[in-house]
Amino acid sequence: MKYISFVPARRTTHAVDAFDYSIPDDAVIHKGDIIRAPFRNQEIVGMIVDVRDTSAIADKTKHIPHPAILLSAGCEAVTALTLSAKRSFCSRPSVLHSWIRTIPKKAKGLNPIPISDTKQITIPLHDIRYTIDRISEIKKNISTINGRILILVPWQERAETLSATMHIPALHAKISTTRAWNMVQNFAAGSTHILVTTRIGAWLSLFADTVIIDEPENDDFKQDEMNPRLDARWMVNCIARIRKNMSIIQISTTPSVANTEIDWHLVPDLKPQLTISEFQSRGRSHIDAISSTALLRLEHDAQNTVPCFIVHPIRGERARFVCRDCGWIAPCANCGFVLSRLSTDAVCRKCGKKSRAPSVCTHCNGIDLSKSISGGDRVREQIKNTLGDRVHVIGLTNFWNMSLPEGATIVVTDIALIGGAVEDIRRKERLAICFRRLCAMIENAKANLILQGEEKLIAQCRMWLTAHGLQDAWKREINERALFGYPPAFHMAKLLIDGEAVQADMLYDDIMFRLPTGYIASAPLPVPYRPISSKSRFCMQISAPITVQQDAFVAFLQQYVGKAIIDLDPIAFFR
Repeated sequence: MKYISFVPARRTTHAVDAFDYSIPDDAVIHKGDIIRAPFRNQEIVGMIVDVRDTSAIADKTKHIPHPAILLSAGCEAVTALTLSAKRSFCSRPSVLHSWIRTIPKKAKGLNPIPISDTKQITIPLHDIRYTIDRISEIKKNISTINGRILILVPWQERAETLSATMHIPALHAKISTTRAWNMVQNFAAGSTHILVTTRIGAWLSLFADTVIIDEPENDDFKQDEMNPRLDARWMVNCIARIRKNMSIIQISTTPSVANTEIDWHLVPDLKPQLTISEFQSRGRSHIDAISSTALLRLEHDAQNTVPCFIVHPIRGERARFVCRDCGWIAPCANCGFVLSRLSTDAVCRKCGKKSRAPSVCTHCNGIDLSKSISGGDRVREQIKNTLGDRVHVIGLTNFWNMSLPEGATIVVTDIALIGGAVEDIRRKERLAICFRRLCAMIENAKANLILQGEEKLIAQCRMWLTAHGLQDAWKREINERALFGYPPAFHMAKLLIDGEAVQADMLYDDIMFRLPTGYIASAPLPVPYRPISSKSRFCMQISAPITVQQDAFVAFLQQYVGKAIIDLDPIAFFR
């Protein structure tokens, strides 16, 4: 009789890890195999993390007479699973669940093709390539690389675009369970040589000879859910360290601030057809959010059948309900976030709750609640009344996902909004990345860009077009973050504590008692805009100098697993 340690693909607490089962002596089974095992009154899917001749609970183990292998991921998968759990401060079952999600009940096993230790390719093991046209660069690499290729992209729409243009399968969260598992098995077996995926498929680097990461500077490679929270780029690099023969190619337009090894001679300068329209009170047209300069160009180009688009990031009728007399802002009754106008209703962009639009200010009884930026619906209606259907008003998401027509005219109503509205330490960096991505799209399509915004910000944006200007901006950004103790100059973790203030204070006191020299911990602050139905939540940060080894930083945080939700690589910070 042999025994296996089995990690189920289930969300569990940190204390729940592996279960022992017995199998026949002649069963051909290995570490990293994904199988089904009996669990209570059902069968569950999980990974074998150990095979041995004895078990401390041999007389209590359940027996699996005929273990059927659904997938063989190898010993490297066990190592990657353990490291991922350690980094995300979650259990191995929770991490495995985020990898394989749901396997169809009728799924059958397969015999995967082993990954060769030697590959017939001549590219470096880690290569960063800067380009204006990333899609063309990806296509060029695919045509010259042998072996299995995994293409990792930040968005589902980008995966679908590459899938359609290159006729390769795309794995993302919105496809069916059966179809997704077939893609995983086919790639693991080698019958599919090229697969494009979003962050949910980053673990498939275990089966790839080469991983191509598209736009690695984008923070959308980080998972949104907190259990577990893993960075897909980190996972690829982790697997590359385990599998020494795997190559990584990063295809980028703009380096991130955290990238300390930038060859600025390789970063491309951008030269889009650009017209500047600074915010001026006298330069406004009769259409909200559109300058007279932009409107004249739109009228001219629309008459000459040029495709015209207005990129306006504000959704709905208006950004929010703001009293023109006293500045009162209408809050959501459910979670406290600000309300936006959507036609005749009010909607909360945080919790999604719709309600009746307020008619008067609750502070001063004023009836004019229109002191706010006009939304896309209002601008769309005004444009239609003036220019008909020849000019399209679109939001940011639709714009980033569209294929820009050649020679089109694009008006961006406010350059400050294209990087998103989240107030965090990456706001300026994200804005620069998005601006350069925008200009690359314009240059590739030989289109025309009309840029509206404040004079000071537009001047900064024009500097970001060149590698030299961006390098200077990144130096200032790094120095500013170092001054306030932010990454990449410091390690930083975010801790979320659910419960009452006394619990958060007790945890803070314990952390301060154990805090190593050089570490800094902020006092817990309440997280605003929580839904009424949810518990109170408090947020605090712990940081350490970059000279501290990350393993030591992680080891210190490990003692607080279960007492707080720990995010080792946070995007946003509450300060």
